[in-house]
Amino acid sequence: MRTIENPASKSWSPVAAPFDDLLRGRIREALADPSVIDLDSWAAALAKRGIEVAVTVHKVATDARRGKARGDDAFGLTFRMLDESTPGTAPRIRRRKGSRLGQDLAFDGVMDTLRARGLRPSLSPTDPDLLARNRKRATARASLAADLDGILARGLYAAMPGGWIGACGKIGVSLLRGRLHRDLTYARGGDEWGVEDLGDRFSAVAVAEHAADVAALRQIAPPGSDHLEVAELVAVIEQHRIDADEVAVPRQRQRRAFVPDVSPARERHLSF
Repeated sequence: MRTIENPASKSWSPVAAPFDDLLRGRIREALADPSVIDLDSWAAALAKRGIEVAVTVHKVATDARRGKARGDDAFGLTFRMLDESTPGTAPRIRRRKGSRLGQDLAFDGVMDTLRARGLRPSLSPTDPDLLARNRKRATARASLAADLDGILARGLYAAMPGGWIGACGKIGVSLLRGRLHRDLTYARGGDEWGVEDLGDRFSAVAVAEHAADVAALRQIAPPGSDHLEVAELVAVIEQHRIDADEVAVPRQRQRRAFVPDVSPARERHLSF
């Protein structure tokens, strides 16, 4: 079971109600599986049903929360599953918080269910290593996103052997595809992140569009610019246009001051 910190919330949509019902049923079915003895085995039972679960943690911001004080750690569960049940929509990964699906599927509810069966969950709010794992993974995810943004910003990956995959390999990132990830999945250091974790700018479609944009810039750039990064490339193109405009506009002739002709007689007269 992986852990993440405070994932961005998504608004609920009535269109997704059939998906919510299906997800809710599968989660409860996995929780009732006789093989489940703790959260890790429950995560394995969920995976067999096409569901990925993550433990989330965030700081309580108010004293009004029941049983919690400001600054305490609050734990939750987030589920992800491929939605192929919503009419009129293409299959996609959807994410739901356990508390939105039912109080029995929130973190505390699941813990209570396991304890009621006489089990001792291996992962609990008192686990001293939980926050450390959360923060380590959150830091690793932020570092990966920053490294991938750097590759996009430089724009050199399109000309590299292997393209985007080759550029990612140079920073120790492998690209995977799996049943839960119809789009690109990035793996580094034993962790895996999907596009929904890192951002849509790292999807296969977005990367291909970015590569096409960079290629269009290189086509209009002056010769010898293939090695330049995107920021330098844009500056060179802009300077090239300025230089071209100066050549295209004819320089105005400098006006010479009018000097009237002076006759020899007049010249002798002015000399006195």
